[in-house]
Amino acid sequence: MDNPAFRFRPPVWLDEATSTNDVVKERVAEGLAESGDVVAARRQTRGRGRMDAVWESSQEGDLTFSFYWTGAVPIAALGSLAMSCALGVRDFLAVRNVASTCKWPNDVLVGDAKICGILAEGGSLGGGGNRYGLVVGIGVNLRRVNGRSGRFNRAIATLEDYVQDMPPQQALLDGVLASLQPRIDAWQRLGFAAVRDDLLANFWGMGKSVSAKTAKGKVEGVVTGLGENGELCLRRPDGTDVAVSSVTALEGWDVNP
Repeated sequence: MDNPAFRFRPPVWLDEATSTNDVVKERVAEGLAESGDVVAARRQTRGRGRMDAVWESSQEGDLTFSFYWTGAVPIAALGSLAMSCALGVRDFLAVRNVASTCKWPNDVLVGDAKICGILAEGGSLGGGGNRYGLVVGIGVNLRRVNGRSGRFNRAIATLEDYVQDMPPQQALLDGVLASLQPRIDAWQRLGFAAVRDDLLANFWGMGKSVSAKTAKGKVEGVVTGLGENGELCLRRPDGTDVAVSSVTALEGWDVNP
């Protein structure tokens, strides 16, 4: 794919933001954003995940940031950027001897507990061709926040559970960006194939029975892996295979505390 090498620009830090994704989207709308721009907030008041799930971060309790990516890729590949980022976060954790896995379509888990969530938003840049712009928000749990696990009805992991002498947020962000950059660069140059094997080697949920609600109806099956563009592959009870890329619900996939 004909894209320049992807590189992050020096991050902009905010003491507080409603959502770093919203801040970056505002800069995009004003024509002030470039590919590789990063905005981080020490606290988010209205952060969110997929399907508008609310995620309020705390001062020093989380690492929350968003970046802007633009490039020319097949439209079918856009959805796999989040999983490529999940793999980059997994790389960052591995350097710190924290074993983690990537959960489709946008989470990183330690065991069965969520330590990172990712939200990608955006679309075509217009003007013809296959150029797109995406704002990608990433949140990493750094420290325990009272009541969060019960409020979200899921098991939560934090970096402090595994790492002593926690570095400051700025240093942690630099480390995450250093791990993300080569994964994103490979993805935009070579497509999902550049990261698929590594994702499958570090993939959570293989063999789980799920029920996916899509625009075309419900699909039930056992998870068998990832498709050519990052789709979730299922084997139906009748032995046939299907790949789903966009779901409104995925029953049997969530992890409870």
